Amino acid sequence: MRTHGWRGEPPDSDDEARARIIEATTRCVERFGAVKLTLTDVAAEVGVTRQTIYRYFGGADELLVAAAIDSAQPFLEGLREHCVGIQDPTDLVVETIAWAVEHLPQQQVLWMWLTSGRSDLFSRAMTNGTAVAFARGLVENSSVDWSTIGYSDRDVDELMEVMLRTLRSLALDPGDPPRDAQQLRAFLRRWIGIAVVPQDRERNP
Repeated sequence: MRTHGWRGEPPDSDDEARARIIEATTRCVERFGAVKLTLTDVAAEVGVTRQTIYRYFGGADELLVAAAIDSAQPFLEGLREHCVGIQDPTDLVVETIAWAVEHLPQQQVLWMWLTSGRSDLFSRAMTNGTAVAFARGLVENSSVDWSTIGYSDRDVDELMEVMLRTLRSLALDPGDPPRDAQQLRAFLRRWIGIAVVPQDRERNP
C-alpha cells in the first residue's frame, strides 16, 4: 500500500484506507448528492489522487454502494435490537420488513441514497449477493432456528431476497394512502408471512 498523500496522515492498512475513502464518500454525498458525486470530489476530500481511489474500488458505482452499505450499519443494528427474542419465523419476517419500512425515511443519509437520482443503482444493490448475505446474517443471529423448520441455506437466501425486494418496494412506494402500523403488519402477514412455513415440501434440485 502506498502512503503518500492522505493529508499527511497515511493509513496503517488497506482496510483503514478503504474505510477513510468510504467515510469521505458519505460526506461528499451529504454535500453534493449522489447524482453529482465524482471520484475527483472523493479524492480531494481524502487528500489522494483518483488513481489511489481506483486501487481500492473499481469505480464510482462500487464506491457508492460500499458507502451506502456502511451508512446502513446503525440502522441494521437498531433493527436487530428490535427483533431480539422473536422466535416465530412469520413474526420475525413481518416485523423485520414493517420496522424497516417505518424507520427508513427517518435515516437521513440512508434515505438519501435510496431516493437519489441513482436509486436504480441502490435498488439493484439491495438485492445483490452481498445484500442477501448481509440480511442472512441478520436473521441467522435471531432467535429463530431455521434449520429446525427445514430451511436449507438456499431457502434462507431466497427468503432474504423476497424480504429485500418487498422492503424496497414498500419503502419507495408505501401506497396511497399509506398503511398505518397495524394495517402494514396485517398486509405483510397475509401475503408474505403465509409463505414462511416449515419447508417440508419437495424442493427442486
